[in-house]
Amino acid sequence: DPARQPTQTVFHLDGGRVLATHYCAQGNQPRLRLRAASSPDVLVFDFLDATNLRSAADSHLVRLTLRWRDADHLVREEVYAASGREEVGTLLLERAR
Repeated sequence: DPARQPTQTVFHLDGGRVLATHYCAQGNQPRLRLRAASSPDVLVFDFLDATNLRSAADSHLVRLTLRWRDADHLVREEVYAASGREEVGTLLLERAR
């Protein structure tokens, strides 16, 4: 069941740019590039390309935003596209103390 498979996003340098490779439960691996206009408090990654993506109409991650609300809270926003429509998912991460 693909919905029960874990996902993982790995951030890495590629020459002079920062990429995120998202290993998705759907079986594709979108690569996203850090947007130049990002700031230290808001990092925006935009779709670059993907492996194992059969068609651009298949659901895949097209934008990932990491936004620090404060020292203890990070908001992760994922935008998926499928058949020309986008769906946004938001996750609030809180530091445990």
